[in-house]
This record gives sequence, C-alpha cells and structure tokens, in this order.
Amino acid sequence: MKRKAAFPLLLVTIVLLWAFSDRLFPGPLVAGEAVRAIDGDSLRIDKTMVRLADIDAPEFSQPCKDRLGFDWPCGRAARHRLAELIAAGGVECRQTGEDRYRRILARCASRAAPDLGAALVESGYAIGTRARGSGRYEFEQASARSARRGIWAGSFTTPAEWRHANSGKDD
Repeated sequence: MKRKAAFPLLLVTIVLLWAFSDRLFPGPLVAGEAVRAIDGDSLRIDKTMVRLADIDAPEFSQPCKDRLGFDWPCGRAARHRLAELIAAGGVECRQTGEDRYRRILARCASRAAPDLGAALVESGYAIGTRARGSGRYEFEQASARSARRGIWAGSFTTPAEWRHANSGKDD
C-alpha cells in the first residue's frame, strides 16, 4: 500500500525538479565588460554571443504595422529597447543551453532589469516562447497585449513566421 502512495509523490517531485531546475541548479555565469545588443533578443558579451532564453523578438529588419496600418521598424525598436536595458551596465547571464547556431541561451539581468527577457516582453518588444512548456512570460505578455505596448499596438507577424518567409534576411 505504501508503494502505491509513494509513486505519485515521486512523480510530482520529479516534475517539480524538472520545471524549476534552472532556478535550483543555475547554469554557468556569463559576464563581461563590453556588452552590445545585436538585435532584440541577442547580445554580445565581450566575444560571446548570447541569445535570451524563452523569448523571440522581431528581427532587426522586420517591420510591424502600427494601429493605423502603417509600417514601423519594430525590429530596430526591439534592439534599441535591449540596448537601453543593458546601457546601465552590470549585465550577467546564466546559461540555460545552446541554440542551433551554437549561441549561448541564457537568462540575463542588468542594473535596469532583473530579467531582461521579462522586461522586453512586458514592454511589447518581444513575445514569450513556450520553451520547455514553461510559458515563463505569459503574465508579461498579457500585460503588454492588453496595454497595446510595442508590437501589440498594431499587428505583426511572429518573428518565427517572418524568418521563415524571409529566410536569409535575418536570424
């Protein structure tokens, strides 16, 4: 009888450890002096390329539509917002993995934002992804969408769809 009761508890424990593994066992720290925004979800720390985990920002040359239907450079605006967030300095990233281009995937913080991904999604310059099924930035995205901030002020093609339709232009 005790074995039957222990199995669900063990299963719940395993699921919780998996869901919170990045908080319980943080990855290697990536930090440096020279930090530069490459686009809305990628930055260079010294010579290391870092892509922010669990978000996707418009590509640098990607346009969006404003509330009146006119194009505006949302990809450039996303990079500008990330540049503002890292300008205060003190950028530190915890590696969570590696992408297919061998860039470090990480969650990053700066003096201006304890979570750069959350700040970009909440300001409307990135969307949350469902990496590992987490939906990590659902609250921030709902807030940006309801307030019509950034890309939510009008209409946009998701960055993944835009990359697919414009392969070779950005990534």
